[in-house]
Amino acid sequence: TKAASPDEDQLKILGSQRAFLVRQRTECKNHLMALLDVLFPELAGFFSPPFSPSFLALVERFPSAVAVAGTDIRTLTSLLRTASRGKLVRDEALALKKIAQTSLARTRTNAGEAFAAQQTVQMIRTFNEQIERLEDQMQTCTSTIATYLASIKGFGKVLPFVIAGELGNLERFKAQNMTNRVLAFAGSEPRIRESGKWKGHSKMSKRGSTTLRCALFQAANTVRLNSPAFADVYQRQIARGKPHAVALSHVMRAIVNTLCGMHKTKTLYRAP
Repeated sequence: TKAASPDEDQLKILGSQRAFLVRQRTECKNHLMALLDVLFPELAGFFSPPFSPSFLALVERFPSAVAVAGTDIRTLTSLLRTASRGKLVRDEALALKKIAQTSLARTRTNAGEAFAAQQTVQMIRTFNEQIERLEDQMQTCTSTIATYLASIKGFGKVLPFVIAGELGNLERFKAQNMTNRVLAFAGSEPRIRESGKWKGHSKMSKRGSTTLRCALFQAANTVRLNSPAFADVYQRQIARGKPHAVALSHVMRAIVNTLCGMHKTKTLYRAP
């Protein structure tokens, strides 16, 4: 079997580093939400999506319901307008101030908790910057697998490189059951728990590469929203009464099967 190329080796390392950074960022986000449950429990529901630039800017400047309630409306409006690039204006600032004034935490003041929330926002911002820089570095690598996957609408710019880094050289999976071998490597092949005459439901084995499995799962969710052929795979399973996650696992298999086909024919994906 042909050895991995320098770019494939680099992608493997970068993919692992990205997974590490994402885990650390998630931990920070969970910690921030725990702090806000005490400082301003209604705040998270005000912003969509969560952890948007507007949300982070507000918490960094005014990390509690007490701080928001006591802020001049012009200052609050200016902060929201700048952070949201004009999407949030005075009406949103007034609504937020009213929520703060009636918050369950409207009388709670704790300088230590407020400082911890502000510092955690700064950490999340740092992780965002580091992940963005790392993803830019990944996209400087040459990868046939990434090129194949990127030809499927909905894959985005980053996931093809994450998957390529985990798979390395596809020739090592070459066999009549190539799709099954790739899915097994990702820990995405079905496994049925059984004992004697009893048989349980089919579930993913989750024994393989966590990074690859998560990347394929994310890709399945975005691809089925953007590519009709994969949307059909998803909808057929939903029509049979399958849960969302099970339907996505079928999309994952379809993606891997398509990738193996592109590898064999040396051609990019063409929507049917």
